[in-house]
Amino acid sequence: MYNIDTWWDYPEHMQSQVLNVKHKCEEICEYLLDYKCSIRQASRELCIPKSTIHSYIHTYIRTYYDEEYVQIKTLLRYNKQERARPRKYWVGSPW
Repeated sequence: MYNIDTWWDYPEHMQSQVLNVKHKCEEICEYLLDYKCSIRQASRELCIPKSTIHSYIHTYIRTYYDEEYVQIKTLLRYNKQERARPRKYWVGSPW
């Protein structure tokens, strides 16, 4: 895990990687909080795999973006509750 607050302490060849991670974290935070969407929708729009978004949320964003992490966590809980609700009617064929 990179320390994205002190990116200048890394050697030059690693600084771009650290800044790229920081930029992606900011992009993920901004998109999720602006559009209140799911991880899957953000993944499609940002062209970042879902697993990468999850790992960034639970490592970098949790560590370096406290307020955003709390809001994103609340959004993820809401999305999970919506997904868990039973549907009254099936749309289309179940097989």
